[in-house]
Amino acid sequence: ARQAGSMMMASRRLLFLLSSLCFLCVYGDNIDVWTIQANKLLKNGVHVNVQGVSLSCTEFDSPIDVNADGTYVCPMITQSRTSSPLLDALSQKWKAEIIRIPVNSQWYMWDLATGYPAGPPGCQFASTWAGKPSAYGNYSSEGYRAWIDDHVTAVTKLGMVAMIDLHWSDMDGTACCDNGRDSCYQGCQQMMADHKSVKFWEYVATKYANRSDVWFELYNEPAYGLGTGNTSIPILVQGGTSQAQYKNGCPASPLNTFTFVGMQDLYNAVRYSANADNIVVVGGADWSFSWNGVLAGPRPPDPSMTWCWDNPCQRGCGIKQGWDYMIQESPRKEGYPAPVPWSKNRWGKNIIYNTHPYQAKGRQTPTPNEACSDWIDGAINGTGTWLCQESAGWEASFAFLTPYVPVIATELGPWEGFPCDGSYIGCQLEWFNQQMISFTPWAYWGNPAAQCDIYPTLVNPDWSPNGYGQAVQKIFNEKSVA
Repeated sequence: ARQAGSMMMASRRLLFLLSSLCFLCVYGDNIDVWTIQANKLLKNGVHVNVQGVSLSCTEFDSPIDVNADGTYVCPMITQSRTSSPLLDALSQKWKAEIIRIPVNSQWYMWDLATGYPAGPPGCQFASTWAGKPSAYGNYSSEGYRAWIDDHVTAVTKLGMVAMIDLHWSDMDGTACCDNGRDSCYQGCQQMMADHKSVKFWEYVATKYANRSDVWFELYNEPAYGLGTGNTSIPILVQGGTSQAQYKNGCPASPLNTFTFVGMQDLYNAVRYSANADNIVVVGGADWSFSWNGVLAGPRPPDPSMTWCWDNPCQRGCGIKQGWDYMIQESPRKEGYPAPVPWSKNRWGKNIIYNTHPYQAKGRQTPTPNEACSDWIDGAINGTGTWLCQESAGWEASFAFLTPYVPVIATELGPWEGFPCDGSYIGCQLEWFNQQMISFTPWAYWGNPAAQCDIYPTLVNPDWSPNGYGQAVQKIFNEKSVA
């Protein structure tokens, strides 16, 4: 049995070597190698934090949709299926190192066998564009997959990392997620992933397996709230039951609640089912903002608060053994021992923990004329200090993880009253750089429908950087020459 196991491992190494050689034949050998060791993200062996942007439109649009002026709504890829000047600019002018590509999993998996419906009765794949001539033939789910693949190819050929983001799901095929059908996208952003999401990652991770320049963001913005008693983090990781989001989509889902899978299941789909070791990105609770409560060491109770032994999220309550809800290794046993003395778990490898620290998170809108340096102190520390508290600031919500694992913010930006002039993004990204936290601000999309004050965009409708985008671009360029 030991000999058979050794032969199997040797075969796997040979297959990986051959696939790597095949990849180099297509893309050349000028490829950065991205790895993770403990809490360090390494680029060619050097500890770094990575900077880039999140696209917006690949999750809800098509390669043939046009604005009233004839320009394409989603123009990162040309009609000859190559990178457009807008995508080239991210590499050359912005100095971006990573591009986040949001994906609509219902469209992506529409014609693939998953054991679940493609969509509810009356929901059609991209019906406005379905069957129309395109660079991908008569447009179909196969064309959508090819379009997403062209984004991945274009981004990586420019020397940037392509991060595939499972942005929208459909409650195991019961919710319509079709922006092409009278804007029927109300059923798209569910509170957590479903069983079809596991099938999505089995397919996608197999397709891009073991590519250092293709990362997987397992699920966009889990909206399961923090709640009380530290229940939400275990459920986020292990799975549970949730209220259906946007049940009034067209056509409506018949479900009021649905069973969702946890981040551990999605990680296992990549590592175990697809046998892929790509870097994966996992988002926390409260719309990906918070990991507060995922890891806590033992502590004695306050003698005056003995009533709260069973409620460790309360200040002064005791934690007898400590807890560890970090993503664990898959059945492949590829992980490593947890680097905390109170845990005997083995953590999964090549994982970056994700947050979405929009500027109203951790603290409300700044007072008039408040300096960025004054505002950021409140944002870091927040207004809450208890474990598992939603009003905790950046430190207690995600930065506390940096001694153990890498952290990335795959979305951030002005929101809920913050100005779009860039006055608050500079000090935020400077603090992230100091903490070695990576970031891909939302969002690189120039469109008349995208107004920064209600939908944070880095660019104006003509794709020139707005004040927010100029501040981000400045940080990117300063970091690239440091």
